[in-house]
Order: sequence, then structure tokens, then C-alpha cells
Amino acid sequence: MGNEKATTISTFFEHVNKRILKKNGMLYKNLQIGLAGRILEIRYWDEMEVSLIRSSLLGRVLSKEMYGVPDAVIWCYTDDVNIYIPDSFRDKPLPEGAITDVYQGKDATGCIKVTRSTEMEGADYIGKTYYFCRQAGTDYDDCMLGHPLIRCFYFWAEQEGLLILHSAAVGVNHKGVLISARGGAGKSTLSVSCLLEGLDFVADDYVMMREAGERNALPLYTMVGLNSDMNQILKPNMPVIKTEEKRNGKKFFDASAYPFQEELPIKAILCPIVTDGSEPMIVPTDRGPVLVKLVHSSVSQIGGRRDTEMVKRMMDRLKDLPTYEFCLSKDLKKNVTVLRKFMEGL
Repeated sequence: MGNEKATTISTFFEHVNKRILKKNGMLYKNLQIGLAGRILEIRYWDEMEVSLIRSSLLGRVLSKEMYGVPDAVIWCYTDDVNIYIPDSFRDKPLPEGAITDVYQGKDATGCIKVTRSTEMEGADYIGKTYYFCRQAGTDYDDCMLGHPLIRCFYFWAEQEGLLILHSAAVGVNHKGVLISARGGAGKSTLSVSCLLEGLDFVADDYVMMREAGERNALPLYTMVGLNSDMNQILKPNMPVIKTEEKRNGKKFFDASAYPFQEELPIKAILCPIVTDGSEPMIVPTDRGPVLVKLVHSSVSQIGGRRDTEMVKRMMDRLKDLPTYEFCLSKDLKKNVTVLRKFMEGL
């Protein structure tokens, strides 16, 4: 594609835009979503390409009457993603033991990440245009596991002074906490239990937070996910968006019928731990390890392990919050009761 000849990444994506429209035609479809007071427009040709995206963002999708001039655009399409890799990189042999390899580039005007023969994600900061390209002919589900478009949202948020944190957020009386944990530690189970019990709810997995001003959690997706065992216990009365057999039958549900808090002030960070104890309890814990885990998890989820600038920005934003360990019991209602009482005292 001549990406080695382009002077900047933004210039390169100008050529990408021309290729997209020439290859797919000018008559694209679109949907608009509202995030953090901004309008993002997703442009596409194939309904399959956005079916999961639309379902996961249903509470954010704007009606046609609310459409406006978008603040940013996301292209969602298929192509031979390998053409986006510079020849000098493409011709290199794979590292020993690697199944695939990844090309990444970044400058002041944009960034690009290409997973060979799988997908391309990119950002043109100048044109406020973002790209999600799936390898033509590959399994759609392989590219859309978990939360779709998370890296495009990350690219966009970075330019808008927003952080995307891998964390749940719940609250009471407009005071809330971040719930931070790795998979299997009870983060989604606890937060979805709070949602079903009528507590203030922002998200079970990803939240946004502005880098300046009030330290509030903002919602991104309007879906929630539960492992198969917790799904059997909680039995959420919500439409199933997707079942991921590759993740032991984890189900994602459309929670858009429930009220989401658009701005929830965050007063603390909690780390849930699954225990055999009969009584749940919340106790103070050292701030350092909690912040390291939360920030590392956040940057890892969006592929930014080496993004030291983003690590610093997240640390600076969260470093003053008190941190607690939440020892969970097997009684889900007890867990919610203890958390509610704790948050009422914040």
C-alpha cells in the first residue's frame, strides 16, 4: 500500500480511506453512538461486521432523530490486512515458536497495529478517524471475542483526554468504587449482582474516566458478561448477545434495559478475592500492588504493555484513591449487602 512511502501515519490512512471506498463502494451504512458527550459514527458495509458491536453498545446507540455531525469516525470492514504491513517487516521470518506476528507503528499523527492475517487496528489523529479491519475470509468470532472495538475506543479516548480502565464500577447514592481484578476473581459476578440488586451501576468490565476534573466513572458498553457457573446462579433476565465456547461458555448479556449511571464519582478501589469464608469483609490494603495490577491489566487489555506514557497517566489519576481488599463469601447477597454498607460510609 505504499505505507513506507507515506510521510506520516495520517497520510497513510488518507490512502487507506481511498482504498476502502474504491473496494467497497461509496454507499456505506452507518450507526452513531454517544460516549462521554461525544458522537462516534461507525461506518460499515456488512451487517455481520457490526452485529455484535451494535448489541454490545445498544444503550449507547442513537436514534436516527438524534444523529449529528460525528466527532470521530470508525471504519469497520474486511480486507487483506497483510497489505498494511510494510514490505521490510512483512518479509521477515516469524520469531521461533510464534504462531503469528504483529506490526506496530506510531507517530504524532496516528498509530497502527496489524496482526498478520488476522486484523488491523489504526488511528488517524488528524482526521479523527479510526479503523478496525478484519482479515477477509477469516472467522468473524475470532476477531470479536470479548469486547469488540476496544482498541479503537482506546485510540479515540486517548485523544479525548479519557482513560479506559479494565475495571467494574458500582455505587450507592452517587458514590462509587472501582472493582479491579483479573478474570475469575469475582469482578463481574459482584458487579452484576449489584446491578440486579438495584445499586448504581456503570460497568462490569470497562469504564472510562476523564484525566482532569471530577474523578468519575463513565460507561462504555451496555453489556455484561458472566461465566457459565455464575450465569446458572444469578439467572439474569437479559437477552443473550453471545456465548463464547472458547472461554468455557462465558455468556454476554444485553443489559441496556437497566439504568446505567452516566457519571459516578469514584471514592475507592476494591480488589475482590474469592475465599471459603462464610462472612464477607472489606479491609484496607496497600495501594501500590492494587494500582500496579489495575494499570497493568488496563494497558494489557488494549495491547499497550509498552506504553509507558499511558501507564504514568493512569497511575497519576488513581494514585490518591484509598484501596481495599474485599474477601468475598459464597453468598452473593451477603457480598452486595456488605458492599452497600461500605459505600454508604464513603
